[in-house]
Order: sequence, then C-alpha cells, then structure tokens
Amino acid sequence: MMKEQEFLGLTFSDGSLAEIRQRLAEILRDQPYGYVVTPNVDNMVSFHDTSYPLAKEIYRRAVLVVCDSRILAILGRFVGVRLRPCPGSDLTQSLVEQPLFSGCTMAVLGPPQEDFDILAKKFPQSSLVYLPAPARLTVGTPEWDETIENVLAAQWDLLFVCITFPKQENIVYELTRRGRASGVAFCVGASVDFLTGKQVRAPRFYQLVGLEWLHRLLSNPKRMWRRYLVKGPKIFPIVFRYGWKKLLRR
Repeated sequence: MMKEQEFLGLTFSDGSLAEIRQRLAEILRDQPYGYVVTPNVDNMVSFHDTSYPLAKEIYRRAVLVVCDSRILAILGRFVGVRLRPCPGSDLTQSLVEQPLFSGCTMAVLGPPQEDFDILAKKFPQSSLVYLPAPARLTVGTPEWDETIENVLAAQWDLLFVCITFPKQENIVYELTRRGRASGVAFCVGASVDFLTGKQVRAPRFYQLVGLEWLHRLLSNPKRMWRRYLVKGPKIFPIVFRYGWKKLLRR
C-alpha cells in the first residue's frame, strides 16, 4: 500500500512500481490534469536553492512525488526516513511497455522525430504520439508559448516531457496554469533516450548499489562532472540540517 513520507521539505509518494501504476490509473480516472515529479539528488539541491524559488511551488503541486534516486533513499535512512526508490526511467519503461489501459494515448515531447520513430517502432503495442519541440527551447520565447499551446491542444492521457531540468518542470506546471483539463504529465529527462538506445543505462549491478551516477559520470565526464562532483555533494549539508532539526523536535 502506498504511503506518504515527508523528507527534505517534500511529501514523497512511497510505493512499489505496481502501486504507483495503480495510483496513476486512479488519478487518470478520478482527477483533473496533474503531473508527476521524480526528484533525484540534483533536483533536491535545486529545490533548496534560493536562486530558483519556483522549484518549491512546482514540486509541491505535483500529484505524485516519487523518489528517483537510490542515493536519496540511502540518505533518508540516516535520518529515519524509509523511501523505496522508483527511478523515472523504470517508471517510463513500464508505462510504455505495458500501457495503463487499452487505448492509453502517450505523448512524447522533446526528442527529435527520428528518435521518436525508433521508440514507436520498438513498442508497436503502445499508442504513442509525437509532439515537436525546438532543440533549444527557451522559457518565455514565442517558441515556448507555441509549444505549450500545442501540448495543451493535443489529445493524450500521459505526457512524457523529455527536456532538461528545470524546463520540463516549468512545462508541466505551465499546463496547470493554462488550464489543461485532463491527463498526467511526467518529467522524465533522458528516459526515452534509454529506451531508444541513444544513451545506455548503467549495468544492473551499478543501479542496485546506487552507483548509476558514477556510470553516467564516467560515460560523459565533460557534461556530468559539475553535476556530480560540484552540485551533488551539496545534498549532504541539506540532509544534515534536516536530520538535526528533526532531532531537536523530538
């Protein structure tokens, strides 16, 4: 059974992959439009960064907050919080391979057309819809507004937004502000790239022991070094402060 767990200022939806799928089906059936976020260490550092105040508003309005990171789950245990990690890539793969219901329409925003074509060919059993977006989409530009309006007008039950943080979070939040009536959107980053083979996930052993970040760093050090070696370690004082405050409240 899914339960809610407060950690680092967010209320996480803690459950197995099967329980998360069931909850998503219930949301689609019973609720208006909402979005799912899957915070990792990088996202939680940004969540606590005062230079991006909108992050708190976006994350707290999500219909589900699912722990993406095994490292985050391990850190939670040190302060008495037990979270079951469900990486966004695993959730995306599950939903694409086995749609929530017959005829479930899933839209993909972000990848180039040729990557989407590979995805659609690989999963012919799924009803996939391509939504184009400029390669360098910038918040507040005419291209940004046009993309949002196209997504608003499209017919879909699930929307996978495959754009970098925080643009993808801004998109799903903007759909709320502009009155999207139904469906569930997901901020999934590179998840579709893993499904098409454009990027390769870490071997299963690395995933299970929480070292997927190391595989990504070694695979692309020029792009990832700052994220994992500079920004990532900032999570430790954040968790320490959380644990200290929790101890003082006892």
